[in-house]
Amino acid sequence: MPREALAARLTDAALAGALLTSLAAQELRHEGYETEKVALLAIFGAVLFAAFLLRFANRQARGTLRRIDPVTVGVSALILVSVVATLTSLSPSLSLWGSANRAQGLLTLLLYVLIFAHAAAAGARIMRWLIPLIAVMTGVICAFAILMRFNLGIERPGSLMGHANFMAAWLIMAAPLIAAPLYLRLRARPEGLQDRGLTGLLAVALLLIMVALALASSRGALVALAAAGLSGVVLWAVLTGRRRLLLATGGVVLIAVLGYGVIALALGERTATESGIARLFRPVDDFRLVTWGIGVDLVTRQAEPYLDSHDQPDELAALRPLIGYGPDTVTRLQSRFGAVYGETIFLDTFHNQGFDALLTTGVAGLSAWLLIYAGGVYVALRALGLVSRRRLLMWLLALISGGAVGAVVLTALIPDARFGALLPAGFALGAIAGLLVWLASRAAPRAAAPAELSVRSVWIITLVSIVVARCIDNQFGFVQTASEPLWWLSLGLLVALARSQPDDTTLIPAPTAQAWYLAALITGGVVIYTLGVSIDSQYVRHAAAVAEWPLLLAVALIVGAIGAWSAGTAGLWWHSRWIARVIGVWIGFALLDLVISHVAARLLDQTLVDSSGTLLALQIPFMILALKGVGAACLVIVAGVRLHPPQPQTVRWRSAALLIAALWCGMGYYTLNYTGATLHGVGNQFAEFERIDALNIALRVHEAGQTLPPPLTQRTLDQARAWLRLAAQTPDDPLPLATANQQLEGLFARDPFYVNSRLWALFNNEYAAAVGVDALANVSNSSQN
Repeated sequence: MPREALAARLTDAALAGALLTSLAAQELRHEGYETEKVALLAIFGAVLFAAFLLRFANRQARGTLRRIDPVTVGVSALILVSVVATLTSLSPSLSLWGSANRAQGLLTLLLYVLIFAHAAAAGARIMRWLIPLIAVMTGVICAFAILMRFNLGIERPGSLMGHANFMAAWLIMAAPLIAAPLYLRLRARPEGLQDRGLTGLLAVALLLIMVALALASSRGALVALAAAGLSGVVLWAVLTGRRRLLLATGGVVLIAVLGYGVIALALGERTATESGIARLFRPVDDFRLVTWGIGVDLVTRQAEPYLDSHDQPDELAALRPLIGYGPDTVTRLQSRFGAVYGETIFLDTFHNQGFDALLTTGVAGLSAWLLIYAGGVYVALRALGLVSRRRLLMWLLALISGGAVGAVVLTALIPDARFGALLPAGFALGAIAGLLVWLASRAAPRAAAPAELSVRSVWIITLVSIVVARCIDNQFGFVQTASEPLWWLSLGLLVALARSQPDDTTLIPAPTAQAWYLAALITGGVVIYTLGVSIDSQYVRHAAAVAEWPLLLAVALIVGAIGAWSAGTAGLWWHSRWIARVIGVWIGFALLDLVISHVAARLLDQTLVDSSGTLLALQIPFMILALKGVGAACLVIVAGVRLHPPQPQTVRWRSAALLIAALWCGMGYYTLNYTGATLHGVGNQFAEFERIDALNIALRVHEAGQTLPPPLTQRTLDQARAWLRLAAQTPDDPLPLATANQQLEGLFARDPFYVNSRLWALFNNEYAAAVGVDALANVSNSSQN
């Protein structure tokens, strides 16, 4: 197989896998949902990197890597700024790996950029499998959200994303990707049962998205989706010369905004404690107002130096407004504002991309993000023929003036907010409003017969609406791995379609029947790995939604089978073989999942009670447990390779060696990451018992986890906490307290600004209650003595 063909097939498989990480969740991890998604994404990122090397080796393919556009410049600038911010971070290790709860460090950003670069290079080719995969994932995600709401009684379900807002952030991007082919099929007036079947399937998927969004009740996502839909309608009306539609749309929007304002004022403070529909009429909750006010305070004081654990000031304080404190370092800033909504609540994000970017990567990072959003809109409008370099200044003035008006209006409507707190959200909303007004003014004269948009134009409108939705939603939320892969893939696809000539992608590749079945197969594989039994040891028991995943598999298979049948492939025997193949793979993978859980549980029972066992012996059961994620990733890659049209089956040994090495690195990182995280979680479980025997087990488990990457400060702190509890149980033994102090001393040396975090303040309170003195002072005295 030629290198370019192999690279294309690997790209398709890895991009599909990157999207499926949104479903990944292993609750046995101490760090939660996000870090599992990032660790799994690393496997697919390694494959994408191997595909990049294969593609770069082909001289004919290098030319596509040199194309420059505003989005690519913005992404490049973001990488450069993030590298500088990481090197100068308050905690370089934290900024490289990311925090324990979110893992949004430099390495994760590089994984996102790999998705963007490959999507931009692949272009319209990925449409062959993207729509089936999004449709199947939509069915699974929305079905699980409905189950969580009505079967488990969770008021605002988050499905497999971890939080309702995370699920909503993904769905508002999936909705346009479902709506576009639905519009194209309705425009073509489908005839026959098969054509109507696919149209109906897409309509049901869109309906499920609306239901799930209603259950999530995410205000920012709903506003973002409304703006995305409005952008699509305006662009369609402008390009087809429908001026009356523009006027009608403007009237409807004006009435809707006024009606919303009247209802919100009538409900008043009653919406503060309401749930469901009522909470939607409180545009910004108190938590965000307080948090954004804190963001304003930190931005204005950004040049004031923080003091580290040795009372030494931050030497780069004067540069912080430009370069920030480092990616994912919000937790290190909390000493400046203290507790928010309770002593045990800490902030790791300001729920606003503007404040997060300003404080972590400075003005330079925020400027890069603005260039990405504005550049995405610009390349789309230029490809549609609505903006040119000659009119660029007027277009920018429309964005800036609209943003300024939006900031003023939003501040006036919510007078309780601190000045500047609503600036990022108001500017984003106003800029989009200014853009739409400018577009409406560019409407073509009314034609005798409205023009029909090309398929390429429809998809560009769809993708730019995703840019609009993402820009607004991130002003009420924050970057998270549940939705980032789909965002970066959509951005790359937009760049690819905008680069192409108008007649290059008139016919977007139609999904094949095989692609629908493969989408169901790989989605089901990730569902089994996510919701199967995690572990059932005598000492550690954990299971997640075991009863629900068969129903979710049925949803995936039904969506895949209907889509495949609607794709036009005839023959009952062909479909029967594919259905049997999908079910067979699922059964095999589920049995493998059970075997892995059983073997890991038995080994864990033996090693936990064996005090003479080595650290490796403790690590091995969890390395075996990590085979679930590794197996799911391999299943996605092997099946996903077939998403691309078949090619001659000859692979050169150098290409095979490169692929194996990349997979080895990706799977090795995942295994070590997962093992360290689960050991951390199990260690904390045993430490909660506060019995000497349990604490000794906890300390051994913590020590085994400490030797594995990534080197997270939180793991050191929890291990020191376990030693502190042992010291309380054995007051005559000086070793536990001395060991805890030694570990804290090492923590201060590696991460001196950790003393500014809320997590450190909570630990310090525990330390003072147990020892009677401040931890920092006691550790300093111990080290001097």
